[in-house]
Amino acid sequence: MKKVLIYSTTTGGGHLQCAKVLEKRLVKQGYKVVIVDFLKEINLALDKFVVNFNYLITGKMPIIYGHLYYGFDNEINHKRFLNLLIKVSRKSIYNNIVLENPDLIIGTHSFLNGIIGYLKESNLIHIPYISIITDYKLHENHIHEYIDAFITGSKDLNHEFLERNIPLDRVYPYGIPIREEFLNKENNTVKNIPFQILLMGGSSGLRGMKKTLKSLSKVNKNIHIRVVCGNNIKLKEYFEKEYKGLITEGKITVFGYFNDMATLMNNSHVLITKPGGVSITEAIYMNLPIIVPYFIPGQEKENLKYLIDNGMGIYIKDQRDVGSLIEDLMDNLYVLETMKTNMENIKTDYNIMDIINLCEDLIQQYSSGGGLNVL
Repeated sequence: MKKVLIYSTTTGGGHLQCAKVLEKRLVKQGYKVVIVDFLKEINLALDKFVVNFNYLITGKMPIIYGHLYYGFDNEINHKRFLNLLIKVSRKSIYNNIVLENPDLIIGTHSFLNGIIGYLKESNLIHIPYISIITDYKLHENHIHEYIDAFITGSKDLNHEFLERNIPLDRVYPYGIPIREEFLNKENNTVKNIPFQILLMGGSSGLRGMKKTLKSLSKVNKNIHIRVVCGNNIKLKEYFEKEYKGLITEGKITVFGYFNDMATLMNNSHVLITKPGGVSITEAIYMNLPIIVPYFIPGQEKENLKYLIDNGMGIYIKDQRDVGSLIEDLMDNLYVLETMKTNMENIKTDYNIMDIINLCEDLIQQYSSGGGLNVL
């Protein structure tokens, strides 16, 4: 039985979600799969610091996050960061690979690319490696000449690979891996009354949701707002207290973490959310128009640009104006229909079996010379 080692992390729900989607299909195809949180593997204290720091700057200091994201998106600064990352991680990641002895490695976080690339370049491992890019913009973190394959969500990234001297025969625009329940579903909300609005802010929720919901609550039309707060318990409790009357009237429904997001999306006219790579991919495959009233500078800003450039999303700068936008859209439903058509036209012919077949091909290519050397 062939074994696949998938490295992921919990900094952002999308990375781990992709890992689990791949695990499910690989196991179904007869592979043994192990998912490892690479930050925990490196150092538990480091994992705690990175997770808490990421939560702090994305939630309370997003401008700083943006500066870091763009500041390290060049060769000089990235090389400094990568050298530090390799120094603190190479031994623990190498030892984990020796322990697991996989036939193939997959990474769903960009930090892994430099680490695995270094181990391959140093001839310490001779194992194929696939990088899953979970956003719609390349970053220097993604790039290493010793990565065997990149899985992307769109052909739009092809020119960026060429600009960074990565040949396109290593780039596979097979689509960001998403759960099966988001595929092949027809949006059935056209005749639904009231107008269904799905409001989200990511797995941790966002403070911007407060202003957005306040604006939506003033809409003087027949709407129903479903609010998903994720793991943000305080935000959920705040909404339940603040909008107790509208909840009782049935105009607002508040959820915490909700497992069946496909059903909520499938029965919504519009999604209001921050533009995380996995969540917008799910919406695209559900043909669900997207409104973005908040984002974190960095990859989310770039994902938003992808949505706008392809006519699949609307950005509204002031969250207090979301309600007015909804009223306009309800009076001009053709705008939403146009966005849905654009989604249908742009989404890749996604088939996770393309990724599985690529895994098998790479394992076969390495079968005669794969293995490990001593660090």
